[in-house]
Amino acid sequence: MDLASFISDYGNDFSTTVYGLKYGSLWVERLMHLNPPEVTGYVFDGPTTTSGAALENFYNVSSLNVASSEVADAFLDLCAEDSECNAHFGKKGLKATLAHLKARLDNNPTSTCAKLVTSLEYGEKTDPPSMALQNILGTLLGDMTMRTLIPPIVYM
Repeated sequence: MDLASFISDYGNDFSTTVYGLKYGSLWVERLMHLNPPEVTGYVFDGPTTTSGAALENFYNVSSLNVASSEVADAFLDLCAEDSECNAHFGKKGLKATLAHLKARLDNNPTSTCAKLVTSLEYGEKTDPPSMALQNILGTLLGDMTMRTLIPPIVYM
């Protein structure tokens, strides 16, 4: 059963507003094209591009890691521009220090730090400790306040 049929069969017979979050925004846009009479409003809570978009601009989940990586790199580069942040990482910088930390975690997965990171279960149980750390830092990066904890975590 598609969304338009579901709303028609189970709606409130008065008016329906459809809310699309992230990937759900794609479905809301599709529903708009079908234009069911029961739907009187649409809310998009996430950026998506579909109709008329060039293929390289079309939303797809497989390109999410590339976009996230670019944002993470830009954030890590900001530390080099901040004298207080950069002072803790010396010539190597935050990005290189993080790469070194991830390698150390993977080279010694039985260390206390590696066990702690993997015990937080950010990812699959079979993921190396560096992937768990990357997932944790990625979660922090998405929050404007919490992302400020990334340099201190790497420094520890």
